[in-house]
Amino acid sequence: HKATFFSIILLGGKLMKYIKIILLTGLLITTIACTKKENSIIDPDAIIDVYDGTWENKNGSLLKLDFNDKIYEYQNEEGRQGTGKYLVNETDGSPYIEYDDFKYILDINNGKLTLTKEGQNKLRKSIELSFIKSDKQINTYTLSNLKGTWKNKKDKLKIDTKNNHYTLTINKEKTEGIINDDHNGLGIYLKDDKENKTYLIYNQKELILKNDNNEDLKFTK
Repeated sequence: HKATFFSIILLGGKLMKYIKIILLTGLLITTIACTKKENSIIDPDAIIDVYDGTWENKNGSLLKLDFNDKIYEYQNEEGRQGTGKYLVNETDGSPYIEYDDFKYILDINNGKLTLTKEGQNKLRKSIELSFIKSDKQINTYTLSNLKGTWKNKKDKLKIDTKNNHYTLTINKEKTEGIINDDHNGLGIYLKDDKENKTYLIYNQKELILKNDNNEDLKFTK
């Protein structure tokens, strides 16, 4: 019986030793994981220093990042300008923008800013969405810049920004609907009663929109 008693005590001691080892190992793994997570989070100041500013791609599109205001401005090669959210992923600290309801992850390598659409192949998309730093300025405009009546020789566009309403007369045919900006990077648009959207370009002199034949219709005040 004494031998059995001491065997139980010895076995219990070994079991406690194993339990302590397991607990210490788990604590160590957790500490390492937390450390890695903390190290992977990008410092906001580092984001501003590295990412903020204006970037240009080979097609002439411009992307301006402003982390302090958490917004970006985008101007495509045709001059259409829009704004959207510029945020940081809470899980790994990587910066991203939201464009047309999709998330684009930002990455800088060898002085090039690459935008990768979430869930798509990075290498396949990097050529299309690669930017380099630029000194060019984006032509910024908002809804308030567009209010009033715009005309050309035969067409007229009346914009009421207070009520987000427009009336467009082309070849004596009148359409009307809402004018709005969803702040998803695509810019300001007209939407008729059939839910068709027409995006606007304003170059500080002319207001431009595309007709059904994808031709530019230009208006001045």
